[in-house]
Amino acid sequence: MQRLQKYHDAINKNHRIDVVGVLLSFWDERGSINEALVKGIDLAFEGKIFDAKVRRDKAIPKSVLDGSPVFIAEKTSRASDDYQRLATEFMSRISSLQAKAERGEYVESKR
Repeated sequence: MQRLQKYHDAINKNHRIDVVGVLLSFWDERGSINEALVKGIDLAFEGKIFDAKVRRDKAIPKSVLDGSPVFIAEKTSRASDDYQRLATEFMSRISSLQAKAERGEYVESKR
């Protein structure tokens, strides 16, 4: 996590970037390191972790082989549901940022 944080900070010195969110993929609720992983990411990108997480699902490699998005190739899969939730959450964040920008509010990362 520290390396990722250093990389982000180095880029930000010359080119202002802001991270809209951090997606946790290949997520397994039973993972023994989940709590430590989430804490580490949140230290580097405070408040940026999406609530939506893409869980491990056999539908993902199958959709890759089909050459189709998972929500088309495997409509009823967990991964399809996860990506739909992510899309909704992402669009909500973008809409919020856009509304702030239109009101003239400076939108700055918490980092």
